[in-house]
Amino acid sequence: MSVCAFGHKAQMQIERAGIMPAYSKISSRKLGRCCLAVYELHPRRRRKVNPPLAVAVMTVIPPSVPKPPDNTQPDPLTEQDTTSSRLLSSSERFFVAWRNGVGGGDALPLITLDCSPATPISDANAIVAWAVLRLRHPMLTSRIRFATSGAEIVCSSARTQPRAIALAEECIEFALFDDRDDAVEALRAQFGGRNPQCTTDIRAEMRVIWYKDTTGERGQYIFGMQTMHHQLDGRRRIEVMRQFVELLTAPRRAQAELDAHFADGTSAALPPKIPRPVEDIFPDLNTFDAEERRKGREAFDKIIRKADVLPCGLAYDGPEIPSGTDHRCIRRAFSELDTALILRACKVHGVIVTQFFLASWAVAAIEIGHEETKDGVHKRPGLSLQNGSYHCNNLLAVDLAPFIKALSRNSDIVPNISLQLALYISTISISHAAFTQLDRSAVVWYAARRAKADHAALLQSPYFWHLIIHLQAPMQDEFSDMAFSNSQEDPVVVPPLHPLMPAVSGIGDVSTLLPSSISASSGADPDCALDGLSESGGRTIRIADMMICARSPPAYGVSHVWTFNGKMTLQLTYDCASFSPARGDKFFGRVADIVLQVAAQP
Repeated sequence: MSVCAFGHKAQMQIERAGIMPAYSKISSRKLGRCCLAVYELHPRRRRKVNPPLAVAVMTVIPPSVPKPPDNTQPDPLTEQDTTSSRLLSSSERFFVAWRNGVGGGDALPLITLDCSPATPISDANAIVAWAVLRLRHPMLTSRIRFATSGAEIVCSSARTQPRAIALAEECIEFALFDDRDDAVEALRAQFGGRNPQCTTDIRAEMRVIWYKDTTGERGQYIFGMQTMHHQLDGRRRIEVMRQFVELLTAPRRAQAELDAHFADGTSAALPPKIPRPVEDIFPDLNTFDAEERRKGREAFDKIIRKADVLPCGLAYDGPEIPSGTDHRCIRRAFSELDTALILRACKVHGVIVTQFFLASWAVAAIEIGHEETKDGVHKRPGLSLQNGSYHCNNLLAVDLAPFIKALSRNSDIVPNISLQLALYISTISISHAAFTQLDRSAVVWYAARRAKADHAALLQSPYFWHLIIHLQAPMQDEFSDMAFSNSQEDPVVVPPLHPLMPAVSGIGDVSTLLPSSISASSGADPDCALDGLSESGGRTIRIADMMICARSPPAYGVSHVWTFNGKMTLQLTYDCASFSPARGDKFFGRVADIVLQVAAQP
């Protein structure tokens, strides 16, 4: 015997009747805009009651609408805290939907720190440093709350210093390690795969990692932050990590900043100031005359809408309906010599590293597509020829911070730590004739210059803000079938819709944001000797390495490229529930080979 319920109201009626707690979900499947979930009666309930043995719930998932909130979870905040809240903006909703309950787009940046054993960093130093950053940047305390008006960001701030210390300590995961490399690999493995326990609950604050060596004699540490993309973008994450290390170099100064905040009770009584969403700062298109709005729309159709093509990429080889998301992260660290060759080749051809790698991904996809089409290896070819050309779509980000600051002389118009980017699709088109007649290096540099021209057309357009504002709607539509998930157990199944062409995030030279060595300013911490630090200015901390662990959205992939301490790293994170490791790793390896070969003969 079974009961079928349709729609959110029907499901909520079943839950209100007290029936659903007696059931556990045994399967779910997405059917268009509907999600069918089958619940089985718990065995221990079968003798006590006589309800249906199974319940099937068909839920219609409207775009960007949160599921009914789980009100059974107690609010962790107390009267000791002040809070602020606001509704999610359109870009924040996009990134929350992108997570899809499996942490898609989440990142765990890690840095390994070295410090003299004579001046060890205590756990108390780390707690105070994080407590200070929580006060500086309210988004570090943010969580998602589901209200009747919609999903909203909630930030909190402690009213007292002991409470601030306690809240900071609750966020930090402390651990000891015998071998730091093994500990880093364990964190990477833990963050990837199908491990649901490592998926951040969007109703909770971010997870902070603070590990140190067992004996303390080596002065080795690991620091990391598991963040969601709607909280911080890549550059802002690195900025927070730098500030954390700066506070560790001068613990007395960190404590003084904490003391000053709670000195008179006035600052602590104020609610935290949540950064305004970037959309609120965009100019209002209605203030422009009709002719300029028309030209802005034409520019959008010419520069952005050309992405409406049949895309090429790596054909998926998983099931039509994946059983879940399995994050796989692979990377290639280039030597200092190879890094120098890549940078020199890009300079010679007048392109940036990101554009070079975009072109390499495109050429790798077309090469593999040709091989599989010729050999008839794959039943789902990723190669499409349209109007005599191959078209590869890449999801790219634009850092809006400099453009927003140009809107006003007020430097406070955008808080330093917030989400300040817009996404757009860049299309690299390579003609069949060029691909078959030119050698590989010529094709790659041709594609890189095309990527550069497209990016410049966006950034230098006199209708830049028209393009950015018009981008919001199509980017929301990209994942419109995903509902917000306030549960880690109920993601919406997303079948692969297109061949894989990963989103590319070019972070650049991280050393410009995160120096390899950070010291307390001379004379800035006069009491440092009381902490066992040098009287000349506090402890010095060396950042030995920096890495980014990432999670891929379902049926998708994300590539990161960054340089630190003179060495470049290429990384690919993808969903191997849709793309097998054999194919995904082959795609990645082909890109790395292209990069090295082309850079060696610019």
